[in-house]
Amino acid sequence: MTPFQLALNEKRAKKTEAEAQLAVDRDAIAAAQAQRDDAAAKERLASDNVKRATPITAAGFYSRQGLDTLTAKEQEAKAAVADAESAIAKAQQTLALHQATVATIGSEIAYVQWQLDQTKLLSPADGTITQLMLRVGDQAVENKPLIGLVDAHAWRIYANYKETVIRHMKVGGTAWVWLDAYPWRFHRAVIQGIARGISRDQTERKLLPYVEPTTDWIRLERRFPVTLVLQDLSPDVVLHMGSDARTFIFY
Repeated sequence: MTPFQLALNEKRAKKTEAEAQLAVDRDAIAAAQAQRDDAAAKERLASDNVKRATPITAAGFYSRQGLDTLTAKEQEAKAAVADAESAIAKAQQTLALHQATVATIGSEIAYVQWQLDQTKLLSPADGTITQLMLRVGDQAVENKPLIGLVDAHAWRIYANYKETVIRHMKVGGTAWVWLDAYPWRFHRAVIQGIARGISRDQTERKLLPYVEPTTDWIRLERRFPVTLVLQDLSPDVVLHMGSDARTFIFY
């Protein structure tokens, strides 16, 4: 948890710094715009002077050298306006770049925050933890299980029935269960599902259930898993994962 919190603090500090730079960029744009406005005012004045001097120079009341000087000042003022416009555009580009940086850091903060949130492990369901071997300081490894949790609301009984009899069963039908942990008592159950396929090869990938077709040297008829769910279970019955049960389905 600590490394993620430190990384989050670092990202937030960088974002604060980047956001402060945005204010500097906006001030630079404002200063460039003020210089542009000043240059534009000088350019208008120089242009007006040239317009006024041109006819009187032609009439012989103003020297040609004086007109040339005014024209040169007009050109200088126009160049100053162009430079100011270029400075504004550059400042705006810098602002856009820094805004993109802030947005990027914001995305990085969201990711690091998500990583930090993942350090708080919450159980997906109520249940009982078994075989707890974790100790303070142990580190989790991605896709490596650490805690075994028996879901208190997901009890199922899997019974392997012959392929010649599953055609008589239907989902929602009634079954009766004898629990070896509580002998001489029958409990009502409901058929929740009947497998539509099994694997004929015992492989590591268990996309389909595999049911051993032989016992010792005798080959058995193919069997398919039938899922049963206990109904109205007595409060004094405590179920244990992996326990044996005997099932009865009448048809």
